[in-house]
Amino acid sequence: MPEFDAYLMVDWSASSRPATGADSIWYCLMVRAGTALHVAALENPSTRVAAMREISNLLCGLARQGQTVLVGFDFPFGYPAGFADALRLERDRPWEQVWRELARRVVDRADNSNNRFAVAGELNHRISDACHPFWGCPRDCECTTLSSTKGPAGHLPERRLTDVGNMQPIWKLYGNGAVGSQALVGIPHIAALRNHLELATVSRVWPFETGLVPLPNRQNREYLIVLAEIYPSLVAVQVVPGGVKDALQVQATASHFAALDDAGDLAILFAGPDWLTTDERVRVEREEGWTLGVVSRRPARISSPAAQVPVMKSCDAAVGELGLPKCDFVYFATPACASVTITAEFVDSAKAIIAHAYNRVGLRMPLVQGLQPGDQILLVYGAAGQYRPVFSCRVRVPDEPVELGMHRFDGFCYIPDRLHDELKAGGYEPDPLIQRFVGIAIELVEDLRQVDLAISKPKGNNTLRRWSEVFRAAIGEI
Repeated sequence: MPEFDAYLMVDWSASSRPATGADSIWYCLMVRAGTALHVAALENPSTRVAAMREISNLLCGLARQGQTVLVGFDFPFGYPAGFADALRLERDRPWEQVWRELARRVVDRADNSNNRFAVAGELNHRISDACHPFWGCPRDCECTTLSSTKGPAGHLPERRLTDVGNMQPIWKLYGNGAVGSQALVGIPHIAALRNHLELATVSRVWPFETGLVPLPNRQNREYLIVLAEIYPSLVAVQVVPGGVKDALQVQATASHFAALDDAGDLAILFAGPDWLTTDERVRVEREEGWTLGVVSRRPARISSPAAQVPVMKSCDAAVGELGLPKCDFVYFATPACASVTITAEFVDSAKAIIAHAYNRVGLRMPLVQGLQPGDQILLVYGAAGQYRPVFSCRVRVPDEPVELGMHRFDGFCYIPDRLHDELKAGGYEPDPLIQRFVGIAIELVEDLRQVDLAISKPKGNNTLRRWSEVFRAAIGEI
């Protein structure tokens, strides 16, 4: 039996402004359905804040279902041995002390602007009062303790034990392959994910919290989610015209780990290589961390059928072909009975798309917690699997956000009482847990009823779907 039910791989970015496409954040979630494995999400959020919001929502949903998940991020989780001591941090669990220090200092805003170079300069000041160990920055960010070029080496190691082959040193913050900036802005986000209210008790960081040992059998683990450092370049992929390398790499990496899991060969990778000495293993577990899949002193690129997953054209590239404006989500509206209640006129009158926040057993519906003001929704209407465009809508700030206990839905509003009779007559029922009619607060952007396009609803009962999921079949595989 595989150790994991799902595999979520993330290609990170330290961009200082929102970005999509090549060299930006991509993540892929592969989920098991019986013996089959399918891509449940392939997303390209434009900012780190948006990415982590989406990822935490996905993990919360999987955890509520008791699903085990391997989560990989492609930046270093730890620094070379001695970094915590050089910063004069407490000696207990040095990796965690470094995480806390960075979480206190790094500011990563919703638009991707951040203070990573200023933080690096401050850390250099504390360690050497000179331009090391961190180096590399734009000219206008240089200061007395941070230079744009590499200076003299200090007393800290240049690399970690796991940084074999051509892996870049974590101290390099700017230029080609500069993984240092990804770690500076990434570690605080990983720390927040690890300590998330719903995920803290079911998550562990490998190898800091699990040890550099084979992964225990799933029946013997006290946790569902394993957070691990990955290096997607270990898996060889072939980029084809129109494809995005980062998108292909996260798919290939997820597929590769899933294949190893199916073969019973994944659990042993968590023990690291057998050439590490006892002292080196302690160094890895306490401070430096390890890259999952690195077992040789010279990394070999893995090429296997499992890694050769299809590349999807980006949704952006196909929007013109479909005659639709690009949106973030698609909402499939279906009449509750013969009376067509959800019509363009009703949505326009209510300034909302009727939707439940909770299902019949009291669990939050997928994706609704992730809806944020500004998100774009394509509203389609129909039944029997075939739907037609109605509107493109923008989620607005609701006058009265829906709340229940600790849960607040920033994209949801309460439906005005004057419309309740109309909804009841149409066969609709209030939200089963909130016991009121609620919906997604929207403003209309474009009337699309003139677009003659049949849209198929993906399998499953969820009415709110991600744009890329809905149009994957329409876009086609390359």
